[in-house]
Amino acid sequence: MGFITGFQWAHNSSLVSAGADYYGGTGKVVTAAALNADIAANKVSLLDAGNASALMIKPLLAAGSTTGSGNGSALIELYGVIGFGEQSQPSYDDTDKFFYKLGTVVAGTVSSGDLGSASTQAVFNSPDGIEHKSFAGSGTGADVSNDIFATVPAMNTSPPDIADINIADTDVGLAVAPGLDVFQQLALTFVIGSAETETTGNALIALYY
Repeated sequence: MGFITGFQWAHNSSLVSAGADYYGGTGKVVTAAALNADIAANKVSLLDAGNASALMIKPLLAAGSTTGSGNGSALIELYGVIGFGEQSQPSYDDTDKFFYKLGTVVAGTVSSGDLGSASTQAVFNSPDGIEHKSFAGSGTGADVSNDIFATVPAMNTSPPDIADINIADTDVGLAVAPGLDVFQQLALTFVIGSAETETTGNALIALYY
């Protein structure tokens, strides 16, 4: 029988935009020094995968982020991480890590400079007290490899396995990424897209075993 951890925050406050494909369009090798600098700059959130088979993601934007410019959705990018040795060993913390891009999740769709309305039914305060909301388009996914995300346009006609879908809804806005048990850690970064410059991102995440 499966076990889910329940939601936790990806970041204690909020993530600043790291830029699209920050760790590569397919992935890259990242040094320990560079990774530690990115963590200190709030550009990445790392979580232990712990042999979880799937990750549920609810992407959020800081309150007040209602405008933008042009067309370009705000995104959460998901990477799988593998290092040298086990996580309890110094070799893991002190050496390079491989980042493998798994997919992206829309945090808010910006169209002609409009981010759309935030859901009043989905307002959450991060541990540091920053208010986040769910915006239009939240939860839709784009798969990069191995069908990490798959879009199902009509769930009510043929109910699929939840491990193989993302759920797109203005108020709920969930995405499910399966097939993660080969990674030691997972990394989430924020892409501001065409949202206003002060916009920051975050996510509620839950691991499924």
